[in-house]
This record gives sequence, C-alpha cells and structure tokens, in this order.
Amino acid sequence: MRTIDAQQSGNQLQRYRRTVEQTWPENEWRRVFIFLTKYEEEPHDNWIPIRLPRLVKTIDDFLSTSADGALSVQTLRAYSSMLKRHHMENKELTQLASVIWSRHSEALTFLMRHQPDVFGGLFTDLSNKADEIAEEASEITDLSIVRDDDQARIMRFAVEEWDHIPGLLGSDWTSSKRVLLFELKFESECVRGYLYIGPGADARRQEILDALAPIRKRKGYPRAWSKITQRDLLAASELEFTGGETASELIKSRFVEFLCQTAKLVHDHLQPLMLHSEMPQSHFANPSSITDVESQ
Repeated sequence: MRTIDAQQSGNQLQRYRRTVEQTWPENEWRRVFIFLTKYEEEPHDNWIPIRLPRLVKTIDDFLSTSADGALSVQTLRAYSSMLKRHHMENKELTQLASVIWSRHSEALTFLMRHQPDVFGGLFTDLSNKADEIAEEASEITDLSIVRDDDQARIMRFAVEEWDHIPGLLGSDWTSSKRVLLFELKFESECVRGYLYIGPGADARRQEILDALAPIRKRKGYPRAWSKITQRDLLAASELEFTGGETASELIKSRFVEFLCQTAKLVHDHLQPLMLHSEMPQSHFANPSSITDVESQ
C-alpha cells in the first residue's frame, strides 16, 4: 500500500503491475495503470501520472451533473471533500488560519490539548478482541502468540517460543520480562503496528539486534527501546468512510496480517540463536522469504 504522502520507491510500481497482470489477465481485462500523486513526480514505470487537483476537478465536474441520491455519488462527494480538506492547499483558508492563530493562539492551544479521541471506543473494542487476535495469529503462524501487558492505548503481544532464546527475557519493560514485543498502538492520527526491542543485557541484546539487522527499518545506534519495524493500520481520515465496527475489523485484520508476516520473518532470522538454546526447532516447513514486512 502506498500512502498518499509517500513517494514511490525502488521497483514499487513494477511490483504492483506484476500483481495486477497476474490477477487480471490481459485477454479478459482492459488494464489502465494510473499513478495518483500529490507531487510533481514522474512514475518510474510506464504509468499514467495524475495529480490530485486534476482528479478532484474531474470528480467535481462529474458530480455537478449527477443526481445526489445515488450511493456512488455520495461516496465520490465524500472522497473529494476529504482530498480537499487533507491534501490540497487552499490559500484563502491558509490566510484565514494565520489570522485566527495570531488572535486566539492561547484558546486554540487549549482546544488542541483537549481534543476528543478521534478513535473513540475502538481501543476498548480491540482490547476485548485481543485473545481472538492472539489465537488467530497462532493458527496462521503455528507459533504460540500470546498477550502481554497492555498500557493506555497500547496492546502488546509476544511469541512464547522466543522466551527460550538467551537474552530475550530479562527486561523491566513489562511483567513478563520479555525484550521483544509486538504493539498495537493507537496514536493521535493513526493506528499502527510495531515490533520493538526493549531494554536488556547489552551483549545479548546486541546479538538479537544483529540477527534482525536485515529487517530493521532504522539503522544506527540502538536506543533503549528500538523499533524493528512498523506498519500503518488505519489513518484517522479513513474513519470518514468506515463505521466503528468496520474500522475495528479493519484494524484487527491488518494487525493480524502484520503480526503474522513479521513473526514468521523474525522467527527465521532468530534461528541461529535458537540453535544454542534448548528450544525445539521451528515449526515451519518453509520459513517466510518476505524481505520487506512494512507496507509501502
């Protein structure tokens, strides 16, 4: 998935093209590859570039001649409105905002600090489904995925098989003493999935970091809590198109996918450390060959 604020990377468009070509054969489908971009950016592959202003104008031209009652029209109208609000510059509104801030900065700062929780009761709903998440992930990966300690707006999960690896127990992060934990975190603008390595014995912790180096997104000197990888699950803007129940199911399914893909990959990379422990060997017949667990 390519977020609207991200720029293309590597062979991203070629991969997308291959997926489309394999799924929808040319003799049965007419395929048009559109590169929707927020920036002045030429696609690396042979796609048709379309910038957001052109797309919005096309949608608005269509809406001006369409009946308001149709569900498709309502959906397009909401989509156009969202693009204008979140991703297109409006000079008049920008100027007005500057004037308002200059006159009422103290009141606006107060309102920002006390803004309502945009995700409402979704965290509570997902927290009630945490055991389902762990069970479903365990069935998919053939690993023992279990809940760990929760925190305000953060749910944590662990892989029990990793507890036998020297160095993966001994942290004061949570009551389980685990060093390597998955997090489902509700942040202000987005719900994200993470895999973190927390504080631990320096020598053992470095062995784990070295083993996971191929999949670490942020290189350099590791901090006490270091992110191995992450994935955006649901942006606040998506709530405009989903009800609470639908949003909850989306977050759950996307997090389970992230957890399973990452757990398989990490399990594979930790195999050399497992060989020196008393832990049984991997349950996988064919460990995952995924090389990039983060959505584009």
